[in-house]
Amino acid sequence: MSETKVALAVGAHPDDVEFLMAGALALLGDAGYELHIMTVGNGNCGTAQYTHEEIIRIRGREARNAAAIVGATYHHGLVNDIEIYYEDELLRRVTGRVRQIQPNIVLTHSPEDYMEDHMNTSRLMVSACFCRGMRNWQSIPREVPTFQDCYIYHAHAQLAVDPARGAHLPGLLHLPRPASGQPRPHPPADRAIPAG
Repeated sequence: MSETKVALAVGAHPDDVEFLMAGALALLGDAGYELHIMTVGNGNCGTAQYTHEEIIRIRGREARNAAAIVGATYHHGLVNDIEIYYEDELLRRVTGRVRQIQPNIVLTHSPEDYMEDHMNTSRLMVSACFCRGMRNWQSIPREVPTFQDCYIYHAHAQLAVDPARGAHLPGLLHLPRPASGQPRPHPPADRAIPAG
């Protein structure tokens, strides 16, 4: 098992990580984690101006550039936007990525969100992290099961709250108190759940 601490932020679309999880991801990078960003969708519905192929290229380039700012590796989308379904083949592909990256911490969408793509991404990530160590669950591509500790944190879009606000992440120093001197509130119990 690798000694490297790995953090993976997963959004449904290019720019979801930047809006919801970039602060937490940057803090994890500062704490010595190897950083990865993955999108499940490829960004093809992110415009009314460009063609399907053009916007996928544009959104992919934007995502790679954003990942580079925090020193993360970007992993491109697996399916078209609005086609992020909780189904067998996509779950096997997401599991393959989880086994390749071997994250200790996963930041992803809340299971309760305003958009189906976001909720399905959350469900896919929880299941893929759980399945990562199942010897008889075949990922696409086929990858060897992994058994590293893996904790999942959910970003809540409606609250515009970064998952690290007030959270104590394993191996990360406690965040400083706000200027008011009041302690940061603890996140709800569902914000950090061990996977598997």
